[in-house]
Amino acid sequence: MESLFREIQLGNYDFIFFQKTIYGPRDLQNYIPLFLKGKELGIQTSYIHHLLQQFGYEKLDSHPGYTLKVNTFGTFQLFLGNRQISDKEWQRMKAKELFIFLLVHKNRWWSKEEIYEQLWPHASVNNIDNEFKVILNALNKTLEPKRKARSNSFYIHRAQNQYRMNPKAVIEIDFEQFEQWIYSGLREKSPEKAIPLLLKGLELYKGSFLADIQSNASFSTFKEHFQNLFLRGAEKLAQLYVQTNETDQAIDWCERILTIDKTWEEAYRLLMYCHYQKNNRPLAINYYKKLSKILSEEYGLEPMESTVQMYEMILDAEDIHL
Repeated sequence: MESLFREIQLGNYDFIFFQKTIYGPRDLQNYIPLFLKGKELGIQTSYIHHLLQQFGYEKLDSHPGYTLKVNTFGTFQLFLGNRQISDKEWQRMKAKELFIFLLVHKNRWWSKEEIYEQLWPHASVNNIDNEFKVILNALNKTLEPKRKARSNSFYIHRAQNQYRMNPKAVIEIDFEQFEQWIYSGLREKSPEKAIPLLLKGLELYKGSFLADIQSNASFSTFKEHFQNLFLRGAEKLAQLYVQTNETDQAIDWCERILTIDKTWEEAYRLLMYCHYQKNNRPLAINYYKKLSKILSEEYGLEPMESTVQMYEMILDAEDIHL
């Protein structure tokens, strides 16, 4: 091991630890236990300290050696590196709920009492300490099945009576990537740049947030937020496709919007415009009638003035400009 680190250092091959290569591991976190073993053995001390420092782990004593990968849209999935965790490995549903809660609130500390108030408000206050200990133990075993007994958890940090996700842990989360791509696409003015950004984000949305997990009121705000962000991103994408004269793609995205929210008026307006441009005036008129019926039934409202004006122009067979 000493000769390995010496040759890498002398040859200035440090990049293999920080960049994915053809012959290296897919997950760069695989290297961390190797560094820690070298540190334990006193091998190339200053060099290994430098490597750990580059990862932000210079004070670390143990590491599981993998990245956590989390998919929350549609079917919930957790991967330890490339290995997917099965439902049985969670042991307890509350362990999964605790993990998701700490994940979506990973930038702050939470006391046990606050966690229970948010996640399980109807639980008996007399049994919180013992039950939480069991839940947390099950979660730690799921995240780090090979962790040594009585060693500190790498992923879940504790300070007195408060808990949080380790801010230095490498965790790939679909909703974080989703937000990054969609917000970038919404800000971008150029259609040529915005379209690929929006597509990159929208393809991550494989269903509503935690669709396969029994509804927990604590997560409902996130579910609504991500759904609304998907609809906004899909709406802008459809608008951009109209601008670039890619009518069929615009129609496809409008129809996807309506499978999620049948009252999303801009989708109907774009469909009216697209079908009119494709010389299908009856279908354009039909979408307006469908919108009017749904808005009346759901909210007791009529379409917006801009939509009514478009409908009237279609009836009069006039040229329409968005």
